[in-house]
Amino acid sequence: MPRLVDAHIHLQDPRLLGREDYSARLDLARRNGVTDWVCNGTSPADWPDVEELSTEVPGIHPSFGLHPWQIPQQTEADAEAALRELDALLQDTPAAGVGEIGLDKWIRDPQLERQKVAFRAQLALADKHKRSLTIHCLQAWGHLLEILKDNPPSTPFLLHSFGGPEELIPDFVELGAYFSLSPYFFHERKARQLQAFRNIPLSRCLLETDAPDMAPPLSWGCNLFDAEQRSQPLQGPETLPQLFTRACDLWDISEEGLEERLRENFRNWWIHSDSAD
Repeated sequence: MPRLVDAHIHLQDPRLLGREDYSARLDLARRNGVTDWVCNGTSPADWPDVEELSTEVPGIHPSFGLHPWQIPQQTEADAEAALRELDALLQDTPAAGVGEIGLDKWIRDPQLERQKVAFRAQLALADKHKRSLTIHCLQAWGHLLEILKDNPPSTPFLLHSFGGPEELIPDFVELGAYFSLSPYFFHERKARQLQAFRNIPLSRCLLETDAPDMAPPLSWGCNLFDAEQRSQPLQGPETLPQLFTRACDLWDISEEGLEERLRENFRNWWIHSDSAD
């Protein structure tokens, strides 16, 4: 059985953590080979849950960041306070990464310039504390590349659920990027994003679920549904083994070969990855 790492997930999300079968779904993922999860916080509101999960559940690696969706909802003073809290939290949590951070023009009233300020500040914190990075980007790829070129990260960084222009891949690779493939890209309408992963060096690829969101096609048979919006499919941590099987076909590689490659990639990206050895 392969030993798998979920490079990006939100196990603290109430839509997962609040389920009665939460532990059972983690156990099911483990029985099917998942050994490690990088659990990404998005704001001071959920950082304590991420921290608690990482101390109570073996294999969960914490990561703390101020998600770009949070910026428009905060005053500048609140954002500055959150960054100070993040600095202290990273100091107190040596095993934590920095993320989920990034840029997003897809949301309404994105306030991109304020996002950039917070993003640069968090890049600086990752450099200060020597932590791995997890970066989110939607419809702001040129801005992201410009900032990363002006402020080259000193630690490895992951472009999670990479859906950017294929022509920018070499630029991000040159900067040291890793790229994580999501089950969501196996929807027919996401064929372009899936094709891009055929052209990313396999030495820079990882797998993620981004659960509970970014659910795979319903044909996979592993979707959950939002209790408030029955039409909104969600997913749990047990999706990753199915993604792994399909990734073997995508990259035309054996399960043994892909497992070895992915675990090496994880060790190269995630600075604190002892439990994945």
